[in-house]
Amino acid sequence: VTKARISSLGEEHEEVRRAQDKVVHRIVSPQVLQKIESSEDTVTQEMFVRMIWPKIRSFDLKYVLGCFRRFFAQEALSRILSSVTKAHKAGQRAEVGMSAGDLRWVFDVLDEDDDGTLSVREMVQLGALEVEDAVLLTEHLDKDEEGEVSLKELMSLVGGFVGDDFSDSLKGMYASSSMVPKELWQSKSMR
Repeated sequence: VTKARISSLGEEHEEVRRAQDKVVHRIVSPQVLQKIESSEDTVTQEMFVRMIWPKIRSFDLKYVLGCFRRFFAQEALSRILSSVTKAHKAGQRAEVGMSAGDLRWVFDVLDEDDDGTLSVREMVQLGALEVEDAVLLTEHLDKDEEGEVSLKELMSLVGGFVGDDFSDSLKGMYASSSMVPKELWQSKSMR
């Protein structure tokens, strides 16, 4: 997946390819797979990183975990864009199969300047959307026509969302963003 994304950007360099190959080789190594298999039902992102690099420094660990956060937020934003685009073409109200807590988490990761809105710049630079896609998403969600998407506007994608009551959905935010199901690492493609 990463290789395809880099290639699609036209930025594949030899050193990036070598680094990518080393990371993938380490992830699928027998030592790491054994650690994953002998763990509990779920492996947190931090546990997973420490399984790959047991001697990782705290600073580097924070960086890698930040990369995970951005990656998952980018993937979620792509799903949001797809849902909004499909619904708009069909003349329907857009809904995403995500909880309010998950949307809040995506919003918080991508709202770099903490101004309470997602700008086109944030969706492009942090969300990995193309400019045209970020503008399109903004046009579909920006009800107050300020040129940015507020959390409330993003929450309009959650069926049954009312106001700012996230308490029931926050559990899903942590489950989907910080935990990695053990089964993901036991697929035949990883062995």
